[in-house]
Amino acid sequence: PVAVLFADIRGFSSLAESLPPHELSELLGEFREILAHEIRDHGGVVDKFIGDAVLAVFGFPASENVPARRSLDCAFSILGKLDRWADECRARGRPAVTIGIGVHFGEAFVGVVGKESLLEFTVIGDTVNIAERIERLTRTFDAEIVISEALAEAAGLDRPAARWSSMRDCELAGHAQRIDILHLRRTAPTEAGQAG
Repeated sequence: PVAVLFADIRGFSSLAESLPPHELSELLGEFREILAHEIRDHGGVVDKFIGDAVLAVFGFPASENVPARRSLDCAFSILGKLDRWADECRARGRPAVTIGIGVHFGEAFVGVVGKESLLEFTVIGDTVNIAERIERLTRTFDAEIVISEALAEAAGLDRPAARWSSMRDCELAGHAQRIDILHLRRTAPTEAGQAG
């Protein structure tokens, strides 16, 4: 059982169109550094960066700490750090970056796959596929964070204290299973941080 977090830059194609390649590379490098640091600080492991997106897993190696709670805390912390980074970017005349984060909790294989010629550490399974599709819903709901009901329950989420909206029996693109999700309504960054 693990928590899987996907985070993706909004409007990356427009950024790539408007920035020279070296500036785009710089911006992407800073973005990745912020996310990698926050994920590590919350006990997660970066599985991989995929262009402007990151896939992270919480709960490996197995620990007594609740991986679902740590993944949710990490999502809020990422938003706070990126908000401060956005101010720095604007001060330097660069575009600010916004992201969407999707998190799901369930069983997955975490370890090394492949043959001797190509071994790779990764997390695989339907839990990963669902987490990636949940992240896509951040655009649908104009939300910074979307999580599954399974993640909320495992994290012991105190819903009345947060600005969460729920959606039952939600359809996921290219996935037969429907799930219950919650999305964080867009608020001022400091309020969002306190909500978690």
